[in-house]
Amino acid sequence: MNKCMFGRVCSTPEIKTVGDNTVASFRLAVDGRNDKTTFVPCEAWGKIAEILTKYAEKGREIAIETRLKQRQFEHDGQRRTVYEFVVENFTLIGRRTGANPDTN
Repeated sequence: MNKCMFGRVCSTPEIKTVGDNTVASFRLAVDGRNDKTTFVPCEAWGKIAEILTKYAEKGREIAIETRLKQRQFEHDGQRRTVYEFVVENFTLIGRRTGANPDTN
């Protein structure tokens, strides 16, 4: 089952190449109950990563459809678990941060 979240991009997605594929990483600020904000780690792959990096700059409102990914690694002899959301689809909401209100 996919999960849909609405939030603001915290920083412009960073894109890099992994093997023959492209990945973009970013954090999404999601407002929660009692005015508490959660910062959600996200990644997008392939064409979605390229398009997301081009249009989803810091502060941009976005809706994403995701799946949860868990990965484990060792750091200083301790086993760590990280959860990330993999973007499967997205919709930009509102205008670009630097957009001129007189133009579309």
